[in-house]
Amino acid sequence: MKNSSKGMAICGMFLAAILVTSGMNLGYSQTAATTSSLTSDGRNVKTIAVVTLVDPDRTVPKQKPGTYSYIFEACAGKNDIRSPEVLITSDSESKKVKLSHDLKTSECQASVSKIKSSSKDTISAVVIERGGITKIVKDLENKITDVKEKIKIEKSNLSKIIKEKPQPADFEKKISEITDKIVKLRKDLKDTREKYHRTLYLLHN
Repeated sequence: MKNSSKGMAICGMFLAAILVTSGMNLGYSQTAATTSSLTSDGRNVKTIAVVTLVDPDRTVPKQKPGTYSYIFEACAGKNDIRSPEVLITSDSESKKVKLSHDLKTSECQASVSKIKSSSKDTISAVVIERGGITKIVKDLENKITDVKEKIKIEKSNLSKIIKEKPQPADFEKKISEITDKIVKLRKDLKDTREKYHRTLYLLHN
C-alpha cells in the first residue's frame, strides 16, 4: 500500500511537470508535500504542488484573485470511502472535485483542479463522501454562532471596563486588548460567513 501511495505522489508530480512545461509562461510554485484537514479516521489531503496560471492583481488594495492549478493527493484513512469527493476552498472560491474511483482503506488518489485565490497560501482541501458537504455546512453554522457569542462577550467586557469607576491603572491596555480581540473575531466571522455561503452554494448546485 505504501508503494501505491508513493506511486500516486509520483504521478502527481509528473502531472505538475506536464502542466508547467506545456503552459505559456506559467509560474510554478512547488510546495513541500503538506498534509491538511486530517480527520479522526485518518483521511487527509496532501498538497503536492501549486501552479500559478494567472497571477493575482496586486495593483489594487483589495486583490483580485488569480487562478491556480492545485495538485493534490487524497487519501482514505481507517475506512473505505464510497463516491469520494474533495472539497477545495480558498479565500475566493469553493468547489467539489469528484475522484475517479472509490478509495479503499489507506489508499490514495492524485488529482488536480483549478481554483481562484488571492494567494496560494489560502488554498486547502478536505476529503468527503457524497453528501458529506452537509456536515461541513453545519459545522460552519456552528462556528458562526460561536464567534458571534464571543464577540458579544467581548463587547460586554468592553462596556464594563469603560463604565468602571475609578478606572484601573491599566485601563488603556485592557481597552486595547479587548478591541484587538473584537477586530480579530469580526474578521474571523466575515471569513467564515464567506466560506459558509460559498459552501452552501455548492450544496444546492
